Amino acid sequence: MEHAQVLSLGIVILLMVWFELSQLQKHEKKEKVVFLGITVFTYGLAIFLIYNPDIYGPTQLISDIFSPLAPLLK
Repeated sequence: MEHAQVLSLGIVILLMVWFELSQLQKHEKKEKVVFLGITVFTYGLAIFLIYNPDIYGPTQLISDIFSPLAPLLK
């Protein structure tokens, strides 16, 4: 089951990359590198979360980091 999720996620990522890179111009090399870097990082994080669903996700991590600051902002 997990392999099917990773495969379907990979297909979605490839379609997203294909669409976005076709929209960028040839001279926008830095934008392409940044886009691909962020995409590869998030794809790796998504695969890690598929195989280890009990770990914190990005939203829980941000919530834990900023929860001590909540009383200061009220």
